[in-house]
Amino acid sequence: MLSGLGVQLLIARLVGVEGFGTWSLFMNLFLIFSTFSDWGTSLNGPRMMQLSGAEAWISNARFWRMRLSWVAALGMLMVVLVFYSSQASILLWGLPMVLCYGFMSDWYDRGRQRPDRVAYRQIIQGLAQLLGVGIVVWFKGSLSMALAIYAGTAALTFIIWHRLKVPEDKHSGNTNWLLI
Repeated sequence: MLSGLGVQLLIARLVGVEGFGTWSLFMNLFLIFSTFSDWGTSLNGPRMMQLSGAEAWISNARFWRMRLSWVAALGMLMVVLVFYSSQASILLWGLPMVLCYGFMSDWYDRGRQRPDRVAYRQIIQGLAQLLGVGIVVWFKGSLSMALAIYAGTAALTFIIWHRLKVPEDKHSGNTNWLLI
């Protein structure tokens, strides 16, 4: 949480009020489209893992989250190009976070009764983002560079943590999963 506050303060210092508005738009677009790609898994995933056949449910969650993140990224791309074309070169740095959000596996760790792993990932991600944005501010870089580092760090932690823990897909995507 404190690293997030630190990033906010550093971004504000780097770009001022007008640039901070772009940062806010960047974060809101990410939140909107990542929420779509999550499809409620972060909220309901741990419970569903306990109630249903864990292996099949996990495999379907992984399958659909990956595909929905592509759909969400395409949606974000369209929204940015249609409504925010003058800021597209900056806002499109959010695409790696949306694309890789399908890899984010905090829901899996919570369902396996390992919230400590969730905390470790979030701490590492937050500190890496704070350090990266801090370096950009130190060297008087641009908002675009700060967002690239911020988004790249998030995407990287989603992928690394996912690869370390979540089992491989063993089931094909069941479309009924989307209705649960």
